[in-house]
Amino acid sequence: MTGLLFHSIDEKPRLNMSSYSKRKFGQFLDYLNSNDINTITVSEHTAHPQNQQKASAVITFDDALQSFYDNAYPLLEEKKIKTTIFAIAGLVGKSGNWDVMGQTRHISAPALRKLAYRGHEIGSHSLTHANLIWLDDADLMKELRDSKTILENITGSAIKSLSFPFGSWNKRVWDAAKSAGYEYAAAYRGHHRAPPEILPVMGVYRFDSVTDIAGRMLPDKSLSSRCSRITAKIMSHFSKGTPICKFRKEYYKRFP
Repeated sequence: MTGLLFHSIDEKPRLNMSSYSKRKFGQFLDYLNSNDINTITVSEHTAHPQNQQKASAVITFDDALQSFYDNAYPLLEEKKIKTTIFAIAGLVGKSGNWDVMGQTRHISAPALRKLAYRGHEIGSHSLTHANLIWLDDADLMKELRDSKTILENITGSAIKSLSFPFGSWNKRVWDAAKSAGYEYAAAYRGHHRAPPEILPVMGVYRFDSVTDIAGRMLPDKSLSSRCSRITAKIMSHFSKGTPICKFRKEYYKRFP
């Protein structure tokens, strides 16, 4: 199975390629329900793959942006669809400046707690949205452990899953994540080398139609499905990590 990765859902999509139309997102959810496609979380998929229905989907959101809570969450509740939200623990209730399109507001702690209560899975997207493969061992463990602890304190439940910022991961990063207590992860790059505990996901972009998304989620041998998946793989390489010099300079000042 390949999961789907969304970022922001907006009334009017911004110039950011990962900003997706609320109208089209609603149409996609209608597609899932009309085709009896069951939605499961990242942990449910990776923990019990043998128990899954053939027509099932994993929908994930990176960053836990306020736009998700304002625009996507009401639709998900209305249509009774669950998802996995990966939150940047150090930016809960704050605005981040790592996005190339400017500052973006992140969901508050009470909102995250409500999402968890309503059955959506909350996972970690690190502490600061650092590119994990660039970090030394101490900073890497800080990103993994501190984010897990913060989110567990907010939600009152175990944080088992991780989404790698910028899709960047390697064996060292995943070994460190398992050491920190993570059991599952989602990755939108490096699919060919992912172990069973890491779910491959493909990004959704502002120009995608519902048909494009369906072709990534439930691929077949059609030309449209193949083209959609190739497009997602190409687009994933445009993600850039925070420059390490900037990260190191600001890291301990912002997140002691």
